[in-house]
Amino acid sequence: MGWVYLRRLGARLRVPRPRHVQADPQAQADFKRRLRPLLRAVATAFPRASIEVWAVDEHRIGLKPILKRVWALPGQRPIAPVEHRYDRRYLVGFVHPASGRTVWHLATTVAIELFSVELEAFAQAVGASPTKQIVLVLDGAGWHDSPRVRVPEHVVARQEELLPPARLQNGS
Repeated sequence: MGWVYLRRLGARLRVPRPRHVQADPQAQADFKRRLRPLLRAVATAFPRASIEVWAVDEHRIGLKPILKRVWALPGQRPIAPVEHRYDRRYLVGFVHPASGRTVWHLATTVAIELFSVELEAFAQAVGASPTKQIVLVLDGAGWHDSPRVRVPEHVVARQEELLPPARLQNGS
């Protein structure tokens, strides 16, 4: 009967919004605070363009030899020949959080050169252009923030920093 009183108070039965137990609200606020100036800078540099925020991350998938229990006689230890190496691939996902749209790439490894190629394919897949600028949020992986990464035109992909002023001023 307690629900009757809750109803009278205006309470409604609702599904809660999930929140990760290890989420850090301060880190989330800091991230938003750092992202806003970047979005303003891109909007100022490209006033006629729409701006989309995307995020990217990789996940290693693969198999490792799994040993199971086998029958053996007393005093004997069974031997199972295995090759202790992973047979793996990397699934690279570019996600547009506002819509849920995802662009996938399957890779054999992670490397600066390969990430540059993936960025170019991603830019083409989402239609990055002078009228559609993409701000790509990266994590701290070494192959993401290396100065050797070739970032396509109309894609802003920098970890926690604004674009260099020269790139914003010339509008490329």
